[in-house]
Amino acid sequence: MLVASLAGCGAVERLATPQPPGTAATTAPTAAAEPSSSPAVPSVDVVRTSGTPVQAVAVTVLHVLPTGTAPQIRLEAQGDETVLTLDPGGVSAAVDVLLAAPAGAALAPQDDASIVALAGDGTFLGGAGRPSVAAGAAPVTLEPEPDGALHLRGTGPITLRVGADALLAADWGEREGGRSLAVEPSPWARTAGMAGEVGTWTELVRAYPEVDTQTMRDQLTCHVIGAPDKATWNLEPWRPDIGLLGTLAAACNQT
Repeated sequence: MLVASLAGCGAVERLATPQPPGTAATTAPTAAAEPSSSPAVPSVDVVRTSGTPVQAVAVTVLHVLPTGTAPQIRLEAQGDETVLTLDPGGVSAAVDVLLAAPAGAALAPQDDASIVALAGDGTFLGGAGRPSVAAGAAPVTLEPEPDGALHLRGTGPITLRVGADALLAADWGEREGGRSLAVEPSPWARTAGMAGEVGTWTELVRAYPEVDTQTMRDQLTCHVIGAPDKATWNLEPWRPDIGLLGTLAAACNQT
């Protein structure tokens, strides 16, 4: 009869050695496969203690710790913002870092890959705007780790603008036929994408709890998307709640 032998790289058929009656045929044991292991991901506490702190207006917003391929980390103050650059030394080279909020705070990634840092009580600490990458580079990905760190991966130099203030001023008045709140966002919030929207809204509700309605939130989001450079974002509580898409279609002035 024929049996399969696993010697070498593939199965080779050979004639079985005759066995005495009642004796079972045996095969040579095969070497056990070496278990594969991947490097352990540093904990969020390690990121906080060993990573590079990124501050804006003297507030620590996040910490950065390279893992795997270590990019050069550059920080440049520009007004009230800090420009964080992760440079792996060449376009399309891998960037792999861990981000962590300060102790007692948490990072919240947004759909556009911007990041919000919130204190334990919900206070807005700051954030990082939408990442800028080289032309043709793969999009940046953000993956939360179980302990609260945030894994950022991408290619080529990646730039994030970090800010700690989203709201400069807000003033109630009578405009456009009714009560209106003129909101002046910070320069960082105007360009930070959804992180700027979350930061502005969080600070606005903390200062004026009565604005916490869906129509006011939709008007704010509408300005972030469609009129970020407008001097003030005027929000009217009397405008109807017709959803974000309707608000966008009405150029933020639904009636």
